[in-house]
Amino acid sequence: MDLNTIYPLIVPSTYYIAGTWDLPHQNFPNKDYILTWVFFKAESSMTYITRADFELLNANHTNWQQIAFENLRNSLDTEESFYTSFRISENDNKLSFLVFSNLDGIGSSRILLSYEFDQAFPEGYNVAMPDSSGGLIISNDLSSVEHKILEDVIKEYYGCTGTPMSSTVMLPSDFSLPSEWLLPLDNDLSSWMIEEMLSNNK
Repeated sequence: MDLNTIYPLIVPSTYYIAGTWDLPHQNFPNKDYILTWVFFKAESSMTYITRADFELLNANHTNWQQIAFENLRNSLDTEESFYTSFRISENDNKLSFLVFSNLDGIGSSRILLSYEFDQAFPEGYNVAMPDSSGGLIISNDLSSVEHKILEDVIKEYYGCTGTPMSSTVMLPSDFSLPSEWLLPLDNDLSSWMIEEMLSNNK
């Protein structure tokens, strides 16, 4: 089993069907969604974790969930930044929101990287994931103009790959996870991600 190919993935809670699909998962406070994991490489299709995989990981790797999130941090195409686009407010040159529509197709999972977002958005933030391939991190300091632009962005991304998630803005606490899973293994990479976000605040 190659730990470098495992990634966290948010899916609707309806994916777990007791007695039919025993999908290993972690519950969120938001009961509409669960966290599961997938294996994939750039050149291959995504494969959901099985119960046998889950038991093997737990038996042999105490920090495999943390490794999965570190893989997510590292899953960038050579032409990509940490986020794929962003919006700066017109009135105070502050970061309004970030969009994650990364080429790996799991941009929605990036809303879980709270270790970095807590530091980059000291004023607080909300999250959105209109599609499984796209997520947004949204500053709490949005103006009315930025709110309208945000609504249009969410509408544009909702179900854009045929896998709609939610058209609403949610709290990061809706998706709380064990803090040790979210601690970076590469502090330099994590610091770079934070600086990438902070550099847009003037």
